Amino acid sequence: MSEEERYWFCDVEIKGFQKTMIFLSPWGKLEPGTFVMVPFGDDSDPVAGMVMRCDLFDADDAPSPMEVTRAVLRPATAEEYAAQKPLRQKGLDGAVESGDDIGIGLERTGKDSTYEGSVYEQELRQVDFFIEEEDWRSVMFWALKNHETEIPAVGRKVMECYRLCMENDPDNTAAALNLGTFYYTGRFVKQNYVKAFELYRQSAEQGELRAICNCGYCFYYGRHQAVDYEKAHSYFSLGAVLYGDPNCLYKLGDMYLNGYHVAKNEIYALMLYRRAYATARCTKEHDCMADIQLRLGRCFLRGIGMPRDVLKAHKFLQKALNGFFARSRKDPFALGLVRDTRELITEAEQILEQRILDQMKGREEEPE
Repeated sequence: MSEEERYWFCDVEIKGFQKTMIFLSPWGKLEPGTFVMVPFGDDSDPVAGMVMRCDLFDADDAPSPMEVTRAVLRPATAEEYAAQKPLRQKGLDGAVESGDDIGIGLERTGKDSTYEGSVYEQELRQVDFFIEEEDWRSVMFWALKNHETEIPAVGRKVMECYRLCMENDPDNTAAALNLGTFYYTGRFVKQNYVKAFELYRQSAEQGELRAICNCGYCFYYGRHQAVDYEKAHSYFSLGAVLYGDPNCLYKLGDMYLNGYHVAKNEIYALMLYRRAYATARCTKEHDCMADIQLRLGRCFLRGIGMPRDVLKAHKFLQKALNGFFARSRKDPFALGLVRDTRELITEAEQILEQRILDQMKGREEEPE
């Protein structure tokens, strides 16, 4: 059965209730921790809630009857959720309660009001128990599960967990890598490229592929020190040759395209972009796909290493733009990529429009 014939059901927490409520998601899967507006009570008044889980079901196996389950209204912000006063458990007609208890709303003052009565209070207590028991495997699992959180208190706890896992397990390459990403992006902590690189290097020395690639990025863009294309080339080559990593492949393509530490060679650059694209599709490596599509689109548009093909360029660039928009919520560099891609799309569309005008003019000038 295709996904189109199935439905996403979300457990949504609303302040003041001991149990979650089930709603349909019109936008597919919503990640835990996502804030949403949902209809509440007999009048379907919109209230802010937090998604606890979201699962895909056949209509016959749905956790609540389709005909009585209402849908999420729209995304909400953390500010809207924090401002939502705890509601009393009444007027639930039209929304179905889940059987999973998530804990009684707790009174709290002077701290993050977002967590008032939230399942995350239980999550934080749980990981504190794992830490006390020195169960580092469970601590790491908890941190990985909550790595993409948008909740500051949870994010800070995730960072603490990574540090503890590193201290108690020097071979934990993922902990060093993931902690490095917080410092690199400045998420929940002051941005610090030097600290990020040291963590990446520590992980890379133990063979962690993503850390190898990230070290290359740091040298390529001069994040933690002055630009060093020789060292960037060394890291990208390592990731490309040993692992066939699409991120490293397309960055090597950039180096050949621009002649950084290597002789400029547009044909080599295009070959590396194409190999990166094929590898990313095969391995379902979606994180870098938009970056590769941007580069292929530019090659088709400008005739880099190949004959010019503006239609193919527009196709790749449009896909890249969609990918960068999807990444923008978590990637601080996505906005600049959106602008670059839009400029190329405009250039491609101007060329295509001019072709149409030239064709129309040519028809008008043809003798009858």
